[in-house]
Amino acid sequence: MRRLPRTITLTVSVALTLTIAFAVLALMLYHRTEDGVVRSHSRDQQLLAELAAAGLAQRVDSRLHSAEALAALLQVVPAGRRAQQLRESPSIETSGTALLLLPDRTIHFRESPPNPAAIEEGVLPWLGHREPVLTNPIQPETGASEVVLLVPLVVNEGVVGQVGVTFDFESLVETLFPGGATSTHVGVNLLDENGTVLANTRHPEMVGRRVPSATESCQPCHSDFRLEQRMLRGESDVAPLQVGEASKSLLAFTPVKLPGRRWSLSLSEPYSAVIADTRDGFRAISLLLAFSLVVGIVATAITIQGRARHRRAEERAALAERRATLDRQMTQNQQLAAMGKMTSQIAHEINTPLAALGLNVSYLQAEMQRRLGESSPEIKEASLAIAEEISRLKRVVNDYLRFARVPQPTLAVASIREAVESFLEFLEPEARHQQVQLESALGNDPAYALLDNDLFRQAFLNLAQNGLEAMPTGGVLRVELESTPAAVILRVRDTGAGIPAETLPHIFDPFFTTKKDGTGLGLAHARRVVEQHGGSISCQSRPGQGTVFTIRLPAGPAPTDTSQRLKEFSLAGKGR
Repeated sequence: MRRLPRTITLTVSVALTLTIAFAVLALMLYHRTEDGVVRSHSRDQQLLAELAAAGLAQRVDSRLHSAEALAALLQVVPAGRRAQQLRESPSIETSGTALLLLPDRTIHFRESPPNPAAIEEGVLPWLGHREPVLTNPIQPETGASEVVLLVPLVVNEGVVGQVGVTFDFESLVETLFPGGATSTHVGVNLLDENGTVLANTRHPEMVGRRVPSATESCQPCHSDFRLEQRMLRGESDVAPLQVGEASKSLLAFTPVKLPGRRWSLSLSEPYSAVIADTRDGFRAISLLLAFSLVVGIVATAITIQGRARHRRAEERAALAERRATLDRQMTQNQQLAAMGKMTSQIAHEINTPLAALGLNVSYLQAEMQRRLGESSPEIKEASLAIAEEISRLKRVVNDYLRFARVPQPTLAVASIREAVESFLEFLEPEARHQQVQLESALGNDPAYALLDNDLFRQAFLNLAQNGLEAMPTGGVLRVELESTPAAVILRVRDTGAGIPAETLPHIFDPFFTTKKDGTGLGLAHARRVVEQHGGSISCQSRPGQGTVFTIRLPAGPAPTDTSQRLKEFSLAGKGR
């Protein structure tokens, strides 16, 4: 099974780590934010419940004034005429039904209500109260539920009856909130001091039932009634409420002080509705951040992968170049070996006849002069031509032998600046003869390097000779030396005709030449010597602007470290 690249594995590991860290931090931040939102909402909900309770008490108080005014009117009327006076007193305005409850359980109405039996059943349990009292809601068979506010009718410090005023209970509940209506997700619940459910907008079926004690259970979904018990004790607070499988709610409860009663008002709101905006906003932000994180990770992975591919491509190209260089060097070495062997044989076969030819030409010239006296110009010219060709053939053979038999360099620490100064002094007469001006910029640094002075002199002279030959009508030959901690750089510039672009890649190839009488071995010999010194040589040229040869050699050690550096260089040479 193929293993994934190390960069991809590392990128995936970093991505997973960042994702997990991001998820943990996001979750912690979300819970912290959610707790803050719930606390703030709880305070607001508690304040709303208290305002609703105060509004309910104020609404009942407004009815209490009407009932007390009616009681004051009937208080001064004889007992036998009170029922008639009740029916004939339209000056007392009430929005419900006015009634008179007597101690003998008789009830008189100012006008006939639609549900007298239900009202009678609802007020009789409150008969004889010496303080104002509000009854529980009265639910008739038809119509809306009502409550009755009863105030005592006192004559001579004795209670002779109770005067009541009815009003709609459902409208009372619906108008608990500013604006006249409750929110669609807020539930209203009212309990009396005995635990009877007076109103429940979420569960109307619970109205009229009594909340049991903490040890009882009226619904399988209730595990306890601790919150309801706190409400019955008149406490005020906000707490979470979980009933069975239903979703969790926040319950804000507060007591409502009414005439002769103490109800408890609670507002419930689903927990999910409280945190809905926070959850949705946080989800959107989390998705955006997660998307940004994923895009960043993917972009990073693509970048890393692209760089890895680019690096591998560069390594493959460098490897191919090194392989091509090694193949070229191997081919060249094979050619040189073959040429060396062939040159030795040819030199042996040619040099001996050439020497004999030279001696015989000299002998013929001497015999012709002895026998014929002064030789003819034609014979003399022919003899000189033969001698020159023999010399040229010897020179060509020697060039081949020198290139084929380059010895291994004997390296020693030497100053390149001093060596170049010596070479320039040697070249000066020839340069002056060709009307070429020699210039140098060698600096003050001795520029030490490990050199075989004789071999390096041959390489330098080949480059200088190449420059002189490129300026047959004169010009400037400039030698520059630059020294760095790692390398010594030598440049040989000429102002000749330059080298064509199609020719430039081949100038260091053995036997490649554009000169009529050249052998094509001078620059090849120079490169070979430079490479034997661990350096490199290159050429830049533009037709019509001249040519620059650049030699780069490793910087040599100080003269005191010569033996150690020679040992290292020797070991490196054996490794190659």
